[in-house]
Amino acid sequence: MHGMVKLVLLLICLSLASAVFPICPDGQVPRHCPNPCQSATCYGFRGAHCLPNYCGCYPMFFDNNGRQLDCQNRWYNRRFNYHNKYD
Repeated sequence: MHGMVKLVLLLICLSLASAVFPICPDGQVPRHCPNPCQSATCYGFRGAHCLPNYCGCYPMFFDNNGRQLDCQNRWYNRRFNYHNKYD
């Protein structure tokens, strides 16, 4: 249980830090967009935690162990419910 609490706190801290001081790769500039996690769902991964990426305005999902999930390529689930209209 303590591991789960630590993971949630880490994701919250990373989310807040990325919203205030986003660091983007290759000199990209952070975009101004609504929170990508607000309308995103990662089907097929129960309990997935979302972390917004403001460099590309898309959600990133993680499991309880902190591993990033690929919500689009899971064979038994629908494509994840998010369309990036800020590209």
